[in-house]
Amino acid sequence: MYPLAYDPRTRNFHYDVECPVMAEYTAQLGNPTSAASAHLARIQKEVLALEMKDPLFLENNFAVDSDYFELQKLKHEPLAQSVAEKAKHPVFPRNVRGSIPSRLTVYLDRQIWTPDNLWVIGEHNKVIYYTPRWDALCPYIDVNKEMLDSAPKPFLVYAVPPESAYGVPVKDSYGLANVSTPDFWKDPRRSRKFGELEKQYRKFDYSETVAWGRDLTLEDIQRMGGKHFKLYEIGDGEVAGFVDYIRDLEVVILRVYAPGGGLVLTDVSIVLPERNQIYGSFCQWDRTHKNRSPGIYACLLACKWAVRNGYQYYNLGPVGDFRYKDLFVTDLEPLYGLALTDMEHPLVLDQTSPLHVDFAPPQWNQLYRDADKLRHAIGFR
Repeated sequence: MYPLAYDPRTRNFHYDVECPVMAEYTAQLGNPTSAASAHLARIQKEVLALEMKDPLFLENNFAVDSDYFELQKLKHEPLAQSVAEKAKHPVFPRNVRGSIPSRLTVYLDRQIWTPDNLWVIGEHNKVIYYTPRWDALCPYIDVNKEMLDSAPKPFLVYAVPPESAYGVPVKDSYGLANVSTPDFWKDPRRSRKFGELEKQYRKFDYSETVAWGRDLTLEDIQRMGGKHFKLYEIGDGEVAGFVDYIRDLEVVILRVYAPGGGLVLTDVSIVLPERNQIYGSFCQWDRTHKNRSPGIYACLLACKWAVRNGYQYYNLGPVGDFRYKDLFVTDLEPLYGLALTDMEHPLVLDQTSPLHVDFAPPQWNQLYRDADKLRHAIGFR
């Protein structure tokens, strides 16, 4: 919701006076097609949903915001009344399966979006920026000109497909485990560590389920990963993006239970047949078992599932600073992304921001990878 805060008693929105973009934000509210108006509309819908299912959260959240931020009332006079009227007819039903299609819904391969749910807010040093709703949990995010024109700026996209005409190299890679080769399993260090893990879990129970994404609801995904999402600040919008992304894909759900019956871990991967891989989206595990390295064991189980079912790779996602992935990774796949920004934006001036950490300044606002792919993208041969 940042930089906004909602007071459920007065039904007014407030904002953090120290947020550097608020002058621009409030100015844009006069334009119903602006990024600020789209953001406010999305926040209104989220508030309406929370009023129906968790009103106490809104009260507690405003109490925390009031204590932490210096708040000022947002000058948007019709807001309180319009929210009160809409609250009688909530926008989101409780059993949502991803987005609610409308005449503004856009489809791009596996991705679905509307103008008010395309992006989610990121924050760096109290400066906001935007990423697509699939960024946290989904691989190979397609883009097109319509999407890029619709998104507020700065808009950062990671993991554009390697075959796409769009995107520039970013400072990270996907880590792939080539599980189909005997050398993967025979590597001395890997073989020893895998043996130790198997020994630690020999008395634990294991189950695996393969489900079609279209049969999984938002609530199903939250039950499997809600604690993980909260821990890593993955919002409801990103979870809804995941539900949309998997609707025509199979999902592998691996679970491990302790001898007493308690759930130790739930690991969820997406099957990508066209890439001959499964992609590890998230793993939620019980911290009381941390001495058994449940996250690493989940990766081992996913590797074993992949090879048993004829897939060449288990994709562990971006390697980054996750050193535990070194145990599995045999191949690095370059990552491509986009960084679209106003050159006067505060994020540009912060040398520690994602613009600088993940991209080089000459790459900012560069849409296409090279001349040949640009020609192909615009229809020339």
